[in-house]
Amino acid sequence: MSRPLLPVPRAREGLSKMTVGLQVLAALVLMWPVLQRIQTHVPGKSGLADLPGTLNLHWLVHEVGISGVTHTRMLMYPSTVDRVVIDGFPLDALLSWPFLAIFGWPAGFTVFIAVAMVALGCATAWLAQCWWGDERAAFVAGVVAQASPFLTREMLQGRPTQLVGAIFLPLGIGLLLRSLTRGSARDAGLGGGAIGLGALCYWYYGAFFAIAVGLLLLVARLDGRPVLTTIWASTLGCLIVAGVPALYAFQGLGDMPGADIRSTDT
Repeated sequence: MSRPLLPVPRAREGLSKMTVGLQVLAALVLMWPVLQRIQTHVPGKSGLADLPGTLNLHWLVHEVGISGVTHTRMLMYPSTVDRVVIDGFPLDALLSWPFLAIFGWPAGFTVFIAVAMVALGCATAWLAQCWWGDERAAFVAGVVAQASPFLTREMLQGRPTQLVGAIFLPLGIGLLLRSLTRGSARDAGLGGGAIGLGALCYWYYGAFFAIAVGLLLLVARLDGRPVLTTIWASTLGCLIVAGVPALYAFQGLGDMPGADIRSTDT
């Protein structure tokens, strides 16, 4: 009998306290240079354009709310621009608000990024725990995700939004895996919702995550597993979360200076 291509998630899917603690330790080590200067510095390299833009968007959302960022002259002055169309739905700015309310600027922003790294590590460790059922694999996967060269570069260049959005890929894939192996519409809906949250953070993640989901569905079909329930439920979950903001953003592309979609975009 041939071995199935997709693993059945193990009965013990939760992370141990040790695995979570090691993810916290990894985040502290990786963030240590900026944590030493938490009252004066934020993650990123000075002199690059994206970091001030990111900080400005977080501050703007906290000051005027989402409706206020849809028509602002603080970027591309004197034009009035819609930051939701240009930068995406400011989910990370909404998530950073409690940290900045408690710790203030700039410490709260740095604490938020550190927590996001822990969340990414734990989410990836959870996926590995589901896939292999091995605590060592979970620990390694979480640390590798936190130390990803791509995400490190994005943070260095002032784009931590990509770090926050990446949290939702392992959550989405893990939930869809459970749906495919258990026939659960609920898991598929939650998985689609996680994919939608990733897309809200960074519109291009919507395309990248869709490729990952497509490959997972392809493997499931090669494995002889039914996929229709997973497809319709995950699509519904994704549309509920991201459908309206995505439609709003794409409808506004033609109204923003220099904003459009081309095949050469990356």
